Parts: sequence; C-alpha cells; structure tokens
Amino acid sequence: NSGTTMTIAYYLYSTRTGLSPLEADQWKGFLGFYAGFWVFNNFLRPLRIAGAVALTPRMEALTIRVQSRFQLSRTKAIALTGVATYLAALSYTTICMALASTLSGVPILAK
Repeated sequence: NSGTTMTIAYYLYSTRTGLSPLEADQWKGFLGFYAGFWVFNNFLRPLRIAGAVALTPRMEALTIRVQSRFQLSRTKAIALTGVATYLAALSYTTICMALASTLSGVPILAK
C-alpha cells in the first residue's frame, strides 16, 4: 500500500514539476506533496486492516507450506515468509517507481 501511494505521489509530483523528488532541493517539496497522500491514506486504514485480516489465513497456509517444504521450525518459517514478503513488496515498489518514471518522462535520478 505504501509503495503504491509513494509511486502515485512520485508520478504526480514529477509530471507537475518536471523534476524527480530525489533531485537536489526537491525532497522538501515532495514530502509536503506526499503528506497529502498520507492523510488521504489514513482514511483507507479500515480497508487496509480488513484486507490484512482477510489475508491472514492465506499467510498462515503459506507459512505452513514453507515449514513443511523446507523442514523448518515454525519460527524460521515465519521469518522466511516475512523476508520473502518484504522482498516481494520491495520489488513491487521498485517496478512501480520505474514505471512511474517512464510514464512521467522524468528519470528517477538526474544524470
């Protein structure tokens, strides 16, 4: 969710200013811009919590499969599932940011 919000904010900021938020002296302006998205995102919190609750049985099943497949203790299976989930979210955000950069025509980092 935060990856999607960050990507949308990056895209809109870049198309409006023609600059990447990571360029010199742009971070402060981008943070103000992103704060508006953060406030809006708080209104979606009940939906995010409901989504997390709905996904809990699937994550439990995944953890059990990882535990069985790799013959790990429950603690290690939870840790491995957590790391894999984190890496998936990081990959998603990276791909979305690259797409936003391409669509806005503004490179992520200035050359």
